[in-house]
Amino acid sequence: MKIIGKEYVAIRFCGQEYHLAANLEVIEAIQEKYGSVLAALSAAQSAHDLAVIFKLFLDNATKIYNEDHHKQIEEISLETIMRHGNYNDISAVVIEAITVSMPKTEEDTDKKNGEPGNRRGLVVHNRPSIARLFRARGSARDNPQD
Repeated sequence: MKIIGKEYVAIRFCGQEYHLAANLEVIEAIQEKYGSVLAALSAAQSAHDLAVIFKLFLDNATKIYNEDHHKQIEEISLETIMRHGNYNDISAVVIEAITVSMPKTEEDTDKKNGEPGNRRGLVVHNRPSIARLFRARGSARDNPQD
């Protein structure tokens, strides 16, 4: 039996613990703002867009916490995210939260070093949309345009 609603990423940000989940409400908000999750991940190369996407996850986590605990923790402002957020950490958490919510398949294994096309020796994720995004980012870094 599949338990729905248990896929989340636990983080601590600005002294508060949050459970980030790419639930339908978050996905809908992302789609309204960016058109698709893939477009949002591409836009997340911008620090501001990454902060906006992260805020969508935090606001949803805050809302769920407040409903479940009958308490009121306040939403974090975009300015606070921009001031206290680390680009690498936030982008990793957003990608992980989205990845955790995706359906698993038999092909969901990470390929290790030595695979064809893996010049940097990185772990390559087999989820097609995530892999395409990182392939696009890698190509842009390999062939910078002056």
